Amino acid sequence: LPRDQDLTDIALPTGVSIKMLAPGMSYALGFQDGDRCRMDLRFDGVMPPRPLRRAGSPFGSASHFDQFGRVTGEIVLHGERIAIDCLAARDRSWGPRPEHRPHRSAYVTGIATPDDAFLAVTRWEDGAESIAYGFMTRDGVTADLAAGTRTVERDPAEGWVTRITIDATDEHGRTLHAVGTRLSGIIINRHSFIDSNGLIAWTINGHSGHGEDQDMWPNHDWADFRRTARAG
Repeated sequence: LPRDQDLTDIALPTGVSIKMLAPGMSYALGFQDGDRCRMDLRFDGVMPPRPLRRAGSPFGSASHFDQFGRVTGEIVLHGERIAIDCLAARDRSWGPRPEHRPHRSAYVTGIATPDDAFLAVTRWEDGAESIAYGFMTRDGVTADLAAGTRTVERDPAEGWVTRITIDATDEHGRTLHAVGTRLSGIIINRHSFIDSNGLIAWTINGHSGHGEDQDMWPNHDWADFRRTARAG
């Protein structure tokens, strides 16, 4: 970061800019890459930031929150103007967070309406993925997830996720059933782990929506997984 910057209104040398409009709730987001791409977006929270409430998350001892909101504005890509008006999630971490992932995990979001959404962060245990923490908003009431699983189907040639099922219960005993299919994605090499990041079309407790799936693997685990698949 450039020195002596005001983090409530900052422009980075990368072309990214962030301006706080209302603390914790509204932000202007920009990006400029010459004539190739320009983004002029605004995030407005549809809920307050929800802090991490359970131990055992992949964020370790770092503080963290998640928040759903509406994103509006436009992207100009190679001269084409694309209007943006959608629901999406943001998250924020601060504190000690080494850039490695010692275990497989996933960060999964889905939102159909401000009253119907979920977040699930998983860990890999004994050949299955359990939900380490998260929350569900159902009929406008938000509560922590108490237990649940993430089950995936993968592309046989490339290994990335093609279909996801989330089954969980929250602290009030309400159920979450979400089924998603991957629309597009990008593979991010984060030095010590692989993040296969997908845009997901969801059915969330019967409601249609969209969200994100970050399928995260330590490098050596991903390499072993892909070698085994090719050998098979």
